[in-house]
Amino acid sequence: MKINKLQTALLITVLALALASFSWFIWKFQAEKNLAVLPDFKWQVPRTSPEQNYEQKWTETNSGSSFTTEDTAAKEAYQALQEKKKSITNKQVLAALELADATYIDPSKMTTVIKANGRKNERSLYQGLWHYMATSYPHAKIQEDYVLTFQGKSYPLKSYAPMALKINTNALQRAHAYNLKGYKVEGNKITFKLGVRTVDEYQYFVHASYESNFSSFFEPLAEFTNSSSKTKDVSPRIAAKFLYWLAAVGYKEDGSVDLYGMGYGSLRNLYFQVTIEEGQVKIDDKNLGRLFQLGMGEKETGLEKFFEDESKKAD
Repeated sequence: MKINKLQTALLITVLALALASFSWFIWKFQAEKNLAVLPDFKWQVPRTSPEQNYEQKWTETNSGSSFTTEDTAAKEAYQALQEKKKSITNKQVLAALELADATYIDPSKMTTVIKANGRKNERSLYQGLWHYMATSYPHAKIQEDYVLTFQGKSYPLKSYAPMALKINTNALQRAHAYNLKGYKVEGNKITFKLGVRTVDEYQYFVHASYESNFSSFFEPLAEFTNSSSKTKDVSPRIAAKFLYWLAAVGYKEDGSVDLYGMGYGSLRNLYFQVTIEEGQVKIDDKNLGRLFQLGMGEKETGLEKFFEDESKKAD
């Protein structure tokens, strides 16, 4: 039987597809075989508000001795915020500020954020944020389903990225306060300008340095992060970074690190916007990402324009 050129080309194509499929199944089998088993991560919003405790414990790295001070800057900022809220008569503005309260003061109010974002629970909230982050990052490529292979183990980024985002939000929730610098109401939209504390990412290194596997696990992971920093696809770097964060706090759902701002460092200006729909506060993924400081590479949010007059007055 004679085979013409077209049939030969089709046969080669079919064989190539079959080989690609077989290779993919082999890769998937190996990945699942070496899949890293992370400790159980409990997704649960605290039922009660934490006590406003302004004590800060400091530990010297070399001696291990510690001392405690009072974070007077955070205490005064919290008191000033409560006074400012008393002067606000717009109930929808106050309702929207509960989203900021949940992020920077009271984690028990996270149910308000979950509802405003249209999610069912805390886990789906952070899964949605990871999807938004992976598919909307403007300056580089992020693979939502990227699998990090490190020290013979496979770490599916889609599984633990939401956990890492929660860990980072946990830290923000220890801020105790934020500065309400202004808000604008236009139609059914409310835009806010806040002064907020930011996560001190160096503290993940500090936490890791006390672990027994610092040299064998954390240092190679940090080297992997640095070695992949120049690639346009930032998936490997983000995957290694998020794994570092989680491991540094013991993969605990209530893990967190210290912050910049108030008594230590300066505050960051943060802008976010909510929509009022049928009397209810709604916040989309983009603005929730801003509120949670996801770091989407925005030099400007476009919301600064609402407060340009105030900036000129301050100058």
